[in-house]
Amino acid sequence: MEIGYIILSCICLFIIIFCAIRLAISPIISNNEDINVKEDNLSVMDLRDIGLFDNDEIADI
Repeated sequence: MEIGYIILSCICLFIIIFCAIRLAISPIISNNEDINVKEDNLSVMDLRDIGLFDNDEIADI
């Protein structure tokens, strides 16, 4: 009976971890925020809006 308890505990632990990770990742995957930037005229501020630079790096530039 002890082996059955260990296997059941492992299955329950796997299900709990799987569901927790799935719930944590789903908002990240479903983020459909589109940033439209014209490729002809990219400025440093446009690159910041895309996420390539943060404010500290822009201050260095």
